[in-house]
Amino acid sequence: MAGTFMELKRQSYYMIPFLPNESEKYLKQIAKDQDFEEYYTEIRYLSGYVHEYFNSGERGKNHPCHMFRLRANGFEHYGLTEKEIGCFTSIIDKEEYRFIISDVTCYIFLDGISFFRIGIRYPQEYGLEDITNFNFVFSRLFQSKMCFRLGEQEIDLSTTFLNLVNVGGKAAFLPERRQLTSYHLVGLERENKRDEETLRFLSRGRHTSFEATRERSSLKEELFSYSPNEDVIWAGSTNAVCAVAYGTDGASYTVRNFPNHVLHDYFIVFLLRLYEREMLLWFSRKILIERNNKKNLITMREKMVDFRAIYMHDTVSLEANYRELDRRIREVFCIEELEKDVEECIDSINSFVADRKNRRTDGLLTAIGLLAVISALTDGLGFADRVGELSGGTLSFVHFAVLGVVLIFVIIGVFSFFKEG
Repeated sequence: MAGTFMELKRQSYYMIPFLPNESEKYLKQIAKDQDFEEYYTEIRYLSGYVHEYFNSGERGKNHPCHMFRLRANGFEHYGLTEKEIGCFTSIIDKEEYRFIISDVTCYIFLDGISFFRIGIRYPQEYGLEDITNFNFVFSRLFQSKMCFRLGEQEIDLSTTFLNLVNVGGKAAFLPERRQLTSYHLVGLERENKRDEETLRFLSRGRHTSFEATRERSSLKEELFSYSPNEDVIWAGSTNAVCAVAYGTDGASYTVRNFPNHVLHDYFIVFLLRLYEREMLLWFSRKILIERNNKKNLITMREKMVDFRAIYMHDTVSLEANYRELDRRIREVFCIEELEKDVEECIDSINSFVADRKNRRTDGLLTAIGLLAVISALTDGLGFADRVGELSGGTLSFVHFAVLGVVLIFVIIGVFSFFKEG
């Protein structure tokens, strides 16, 4: 039983964010690709609005997110032979690490940023420290240009996944991401000593040899760690979320059900908050880029308002365990702070739009005022001419006096109008 437990409960997911040029076209293209198949996830314990985000078994509905899995022939096409053991040598500790790429999944969010998820499984003998040190190198695969051996092949991971990302059309990686955000499930024998120090290293994406990191690992604001029961520890930071499960009893909940929840409903909570974080960061960057393009700023405001209405909900589930994990992920992902930044951006754009409308109104009033001035001047001249006619048709003192009074009132009116404007 212990062998099965160890094999089934060692899983890591690495999330590669990217931005399709046109999400609708990207979705149609990948749906036609023979290397991928669309699949439908079952969501049991999350709120109803979360079901509406995903194509969870309801074909034909227009969901904001669609999921596609790489088929076996797709693995061969991209040089990633399914279930064959790959290996690489770490540049830090010179150790050789072995792993299996268990799945490649694409999450296409039609509202913006999408993700490729790379699933990794480990040998049975790997402990928490082995997985932690593997994660340090693998999560930096784009930064380090990492290669690994797969059978007789040498695979460049960054090039391989660049080809994958472009399968549905033109797309771009997010430029500021130095390392991939990851999600881990680690099953350990019950007799294993709880190693919360190493777990913090895993959740922060650090190597266990980093002593400076060990000294700073107690910083509360950048990570969380808690135990919902004696067999499970959750930990997380802005770089990763991890669940460590202890136990080998085949009848226990930890062995039978908890891993499925971690890899399904709990993962969906992680995915939603990760999507929110990446979108909020993208909005902030996009506003800076488009700051001189007023028309695009107004379009951005509409997108941000729609995004907040659709995704920014506080309660993902009525179940306490899911709500607690969600609260902690929101905290370390800085969701509230990022949301405040976006709200300030929306307020600034609203102020700009209101100011522009006011300027247009002022311009219209100015034009009307000038027409009124011309009309008043014309009427004044007509009145002066009428006075002249009553004076016998000659330009008398009264004629000039009336004309002067009219001009004085016109000048005072024009000055007052522009002074108020």
